[in-house]
Amino acid sequence: MSSIHLPDSIISIDDGAFQGSHLTSLELPGSLIFVGDSAFSYTYISDVFIPSTLLSIEYEGLGESFLTSVVFQDG
Repeated sequence: MSSIHLPDSIISIDDGAFQGSHLTSLELPGSLIFVGDSAFSYTYISDVFIPSTLLSIEYEGLGESFLTSVVFQDG
């Protein structure tokens, strides 16, 4: 799996949910408020858009990935 589309009903992503997966693309829904420990660590994600609803990215939520661009939504 190289990309996922999370539905707008998602408000939380659990610890390690996609850790070590081969994700390269990620679209976080506008409803998201929490990303758990290592949820997306050790992936191949290079770009991520952070919605204004997101309140917390826990320890290494996006750690050890290939991030080159992080964009925060105004709000």
